[in-house]
Amino acid sequence: MRELNQPYPKQIGRRVMHDETQKQGVVVVQPDSDATHVYVLFDGASQAIPCHPGSLEYVDQAA
Repeated sequence: MRELNQPYPKQIGRRVMHDETQKQGVVVVQPDSDATHVYVLFDGASQAIPCHPGSLEYVDQAA
């Protein structure tokens, strides 16, 4: 069985809001991500940053 490269594949492309900063962005694919964080490209940013999933609120409906 092949191991997943992404720990949270169903969240990729979803809009999120960080609970502390209130910034919004989109969960993106990050090739070398670990199983404890997702990468978020926040609105207006040029690079995605790792965020703990517990600090994110999904602001859209899951597909």
